[in-house]
Amino acid sequence: MHNKGKGARYTRSRLPVKMIYYEQFCSKSDALKAEYRFKQFKRHEKEGYMQERREYHAATEELPG
Repeated sequence: MHNKGKGARYTRSRLPVKMIYYEQFCSKSDALKAEYRFKQFKRHEKEGYMQERREYHAATEELPG
């Protein structure tokens, strides 16, 4: 969607977009809370968070995506 220029104006001007990480949640409320917490992190904290999750999923062979 974003790469077709159909996303938000911010995203449209920064194409192409590549998804590098995602998580699934039981409810929209849980997802929004997690997104808020993640957005409060500094860049290096976000990168560390994603790396830790990738390593966990690779070790348990449950890699999302």
